[in-house]
Amino acid sequence: MPCWPVMVATLTISSPSRMLRPKRLWNSIPHSRTRTQFWVSTKVNTTGNLSGCEAEFRKAFELDPSDATAHQRFSEMLSFIGGRAQEAIDEANRARQLDPLSPIIGNAQAGAYASVRQSDKAIEIAKRAIADNPTFGRLHGSLAGSYLGEHKYPQAIEEWKIDAQLEGDKNYAEFAAAADTGFRSGGWPSALRKGIEVSLAQLIRSRSYMPI
Repeated sequence: MPCWPVMVATLTISSPSRMLRPKRLWNSIPHSRTRTQFWVSTKVNTTGNLSGCEAEFRKAFELDPSDATAHQRFSEMLSFIGGRAQEAIDEANRARQLDPLSPIIGNAQAGAYASVRQSDKAIEIAKRAIADNPTFGRLHGSLAGSYLGEHKYPQAIEEWKIDAQLEGDKNYAEFAAAADTGFRSGGWPSALRKGIEVSLAQLIRSRSYMPI
């Protein structure tokens, strides 16, 4: 978990990088041919065959054009690969129309706007989704990323802290606390440095660190 805030902070981008979580999404998809098609699409996506992945999404839409989750995931894929921003936004908006109360879909909709630096719109969407789903941590993480895009660093750090608490992620909470301490002592550069230091220490402790 701490790796993604470091990447967001280091690059100062507005969209979070926790887009692809197929296991969680799998449980929300109904047992149907659409679900099977969606599973195939996700598998193709992990291989990097984007054209094949898109074809599978198109098949899923033919089978069930009202499958909000499929539109959501297609939007996330388009946001991820870049260059098709309006399509990503359209797919996210379509998913939201089909399932207006889903926190995951609200998160994807905010992410679609954030991916093209429309941070003000992303913030508006994330806040509205949080009002409906205040305990859904990832929405707070998305809001943090959009605040970064607006250079609203205290607000971003606060949303990181809320996200970490809601998700019960101790490493993420440690990162957010370090960023908060750093910001209070030396502004954003210090927050960035402290956050990266903590995350690197976590990687070493977890034995994920491979010295070169």
